[in-house]
Amino acid sequence: MRLLRRYPILVIVVRLRRGSSPSRVGIPLVVTGLAVVLGCGLATCFSENRANQSDCFPRETPLCGEECANTCGGGCRECLQGDTECRNGHVLRCGDGKAPEANQVRTAYSCFSVADECADGTCVAPGASLNPNFCARSVNDCDAIRAAYEATIFPSQGGSVVAVVREGSGLAPDAVAEGCPDDCAVVHGDCNAGLGTCWLVGWRTDTMDFLADLYQRMGCPPVTSTCNCAPLGVQLTCRQTGTYGDYRSACVVQP
Repeated sequence: MRLLRRYPILVIVVRLRRGSSPSRVGIPLVVTGLAVVLGCGLATCFSENRANQSDCFPRETPLCGEECANTCGGGCRECLQGDTECRNGHVLRCGDGKAPEANQVRTAYSCFSVADECADGTCVAPGASLNPNFCARSVNDCDAIRAAYEATIFPSQGGSVVAVVREGSGLAPDAVAEGCPDDCAVVHGDCNAGLGTCWLVGWRTDTMDFLADLYQRMGCPPVTSTCNCAPLGVQLTCRQTGTYGDYRSACVVQP
């Protein structure tokens, strides 16, 4: 009876069998009912397991003074002294908030300290190879915003952008760009935002849009006085290039 109360579909199956002769109708209904019950039970079990497994991965590094929010034992990631990140409108710095001195071995910490509080939508994360994350507040930050933008659109194989056109058509016949993001699509750059890019081969990212908008909001001066962004007028296709044993996919401009 407990099973019937938990899975009412079995009640329907039993009633149908009692109201009809033991025949071709009853057996398929019983089998169907059991399949549904077992299927639902297994689906619930698998979904719970997936949820538990996701909890077992290391979580983001907590703020200093807060506990690691991981109930499965996977712990939280550590950070290295000097690391920064944007989170909830704040610039966070790893550990005690002090930047490491030159040639100093960076210490691993288990928490971040709040280094600066930004106005909404002004925390810039330029990447580990550039300056630390920062709050953009005025035109004095324009160079840093532009550097973060350039790092985002830097052509790289496997990245979102493999070629940048800064003026006119800019892509000569037979030009090759390593990688084929989005089947070599061509998207608009950010010359109108003052950043001096006409076209990008690849796809746009939220970071590009954010930095282009921020550059304008800060009143930053345009890189070029005019935008000479003529239509490309060329077709790009994804091909294999290279020699035997070293084939690579690349966007190739058709003559």
